[in-house]
Amino acid sequence: PPIINSDMSKIEQTTKNVFIECTAPDYAKASSLVQQMVCAFSWYCKEGFSVEAVDVKYEEPSALIATRKMMHKSAVDAATFRGDEREVARLAKEKPDEAAVDVTPAMGTRLMNIDVPTMNSRVGINVDAAKCAELLGKMMLETKVIDAATVEVRIPPNRSDILHPCDLVEDCAIAYGYDNIAYQEVPTRSAGTQTPMNKLAHLLRLEVAAAGYTEMLTFSLCSRDEAFKLLRREDKGVAVHIENPQTQEFQVCRPSLLPGTLKTFQHNKSQPLPIRLFEVSDVVVQDAASRTGARNERHFAALHAQADSSSFEDVHGLCEYVLRKVGVAQRQHFESDDAMLKAGHKAWYAFKAFDDEQDAYFPGRAMEVLLTTVGADGKACAAVRVGTLGVLHPKVLRSKTLVDANSPIDMAVPCSYVELNLEPLLAL
Repeated sequence: PPIINSDMSKIEQTTKNVFIECTAPDYAKASSLVQQMVCAFSWYCKEGFSVEAVDVKYEEPSALIATRKMMHKSAVDAATFRGDEREVARLAKEKPDEAAVDVTPAMGTRLMNIDVPTMNSRVGINVDAAKCAELLGKMMLETKVIDAATVEVRIPPNRSDILHPCDLVEDCAIAYGYDNIAYQEVPTRSAGTQTPMNKLAHLLRLEVAAAGYTEMLTFSLCSRDEAFKLLRREDKGVAVHIENPQTQEFQVCRPSLLPGTLKTFQHNKSQPLPIRLFEVSDVVVQDAASRTGARNERHFAALHAQADSSSFEDVHGLCEYVLRKVGVAQRQHFESDDAMLKAGHKAWYAFKAFDDEQDAYFPGRAMEVLLTTVGADGKACAAVRVGTLGVLHPKVLRSKTLVDANSPIDMAVPCSYVELNLEPLLAL
């Protein structure tokens, strides 16, 4: 309840008696809050730091007893995790109170040990156990030196923030003074820099943005229908499926960037044409050779929508622009691999038309990008497909679950799309 609930119960400078009440769905947090408020108010009591307990009677004692058992178990688990065997033994002797009445505030203290060598190592100082106890005393903590390497600390009820010995180490550092800690070089050094793939992706974003395209960032998960059925594609064991999806929108890891691109296009169809969108992000595909059974691939995707044309020539030019910036030569249709080898090229790409009736592209208006590299023997290796581009099929653009179900307008604007796998290009 609020402090000022009415004129009768409001707190004034002449108020002598204060009743503190706290209600919360979490017993542990409510108990911690009451103890901190009582400790703060007790400073102003007639008898300093004196409080009166209250008996709280529950209509359902079973809930209170269950909460006590849960808190006792949590305390045992915490002591076991930090390796405090003495605290574990002490808690094992104590049994959770099964009384139907709860006396609050408990105002109990806790014992915790701090290892002096560990503290010195983490803070970067060199003090003995007596000095460690003195530092903790500055932080208003009661201490007792057990031996040369161990100090016992009694934690008051108002310090609910101390959950682990590392919190005591922090208090020692604060009491010692951060400015008094000698500067030390890190013994292990490394030159921080971008990974090659992230650097390539960053430079590629700058170039495509300069070409007039707007970058987007879409979800890495999508539904099964959005990944395959609505794109007129079949799941040939490529996608990574979520075992227990919480929603139908996030059932698989996206095997391509097209679903997110179409969603972004749909939500921006009110914008003036032409619409130019691009994204450089990861897709996830199955890989039996990988330790996890899947691998990430960095892909580049772009969409161009225009009212008076299919924009195929635009994405075609963008694809050539990107590959030129990466440093890959283009093999024209009248050139052979031998001619590219004689010219001194180590890798080159070529476009090849493909007509797949079960794909997101319009039949006869799609191409695949084939990359050819030179092997260690100096001969051209077999061409590898690294991307596709083409005009999107009208059935894909008008898929109802890919667009806003409440909107009567489909994405009737023709558009073209290009997607490239950047992983093979990075190895060049």
